[in-house]
Amino acid sequence: MDSGTRLVAHDGYADILTAVDTPVSFRLQANFEIEEGTREVGVLLRASEDGDEGYALRLEPQRSRLVLDRWPRRVAGTEQWHVAGDVPFAVELERPCPIGPGAHELDIIVDRDLCVATLDDATVLSTRLYDRLTGRAGAFVGEGAATISQFTIASRDHEKTVVSVDENRAFTPSV
Repeated sequence: MDSGTRLVAHDGYADILTAVDTPVSFRLQANFEIEEGTREVGVLLRASEDGDEGYALRLEPQRSRLVLDRWPRRVAGTEQWHVAGDVPFAVELERPCPIGPGAHELDIIVDRDLCVATLDDATVLSTRLYDRLTGRAGAFVGEGAATISQFTIASRDHEKTVVSVDENRAFTPSV
């Protein structure tokens, strides 16, 4: 994704995805310049090729919150208004935070099924990504506009991760 990419969808939704799937473990850094009045902007994780399925880390300026959502929500709810998967995201996957117009940085670490997202070095949301273990990354905007000034993905090679002897001692009970 090129720096300076502008996503605009004043009355709808627009996204852009990577050309290939992300590695199993990676770090994604995205910087957004959110325009006034934008309803939502964020990052897609482990998304399908067309972006219709996957996880979304959503910044909602009008609600001052960061939310992790899964789409489609396949489990039908128990209430009358839960229609064909239209069940709200899990409340525990929401973090209140100030998100006004302007620059915001989202730093995401995905390690297999673990996901930790940090917004503006101040708000952290952590969760597990059990449903989808592969897919693409991307950025999106809903009912508004945002410019992507950075979108980088760095992989982590698990085969080269070695636990040192000293680290093991930290968990050995003393005699």
